[in-house]
Amino acid sequence: MLPVLKKAYESVKRRTRVPMWTYCGSMLLVLITASSFFVSQRHVFQTASMARSPEAGDIIKIRRDSGTYTLYKVMTTTPDSAYLLMSQYETNLVSGLMTIKEKALPLTCPPPWGFRERT
Repeated sequence: MLPVLKKAYESVKRRTRVPMWTYCGSMLLVLITASSFFVSQRHVFQTASMARSPEAGDIIKIRRDSGTYTLYKVMTTTPDSAYLLMSQYETNLVSGLMTIKEKALPLTCPPPWGFRERT
């Protein structure tokens, strides 16, 4: 390359900067990914802590093996057991749980059944 052209190129290169908005899309994508990761981890932690120590009045969303969803309500708890009321309604969509919650509370069903912690 000719020295004159090289000098002109270096001069233009020194004065030219990459606009900040060029990287905004990438930064936004990284922020969205990071925030969704933290939100999902928080949800996992809350679900795990609720499963370890259910309290009377808790509403539990259950996905059955058949792919349907329903609600259980914790009626009472003892140190090693929890007694649940099962909803008579079920839905095939997670979004339908809100409708069940509005329709079916308080949950009415046959006598409550319980589960016990393994020791």
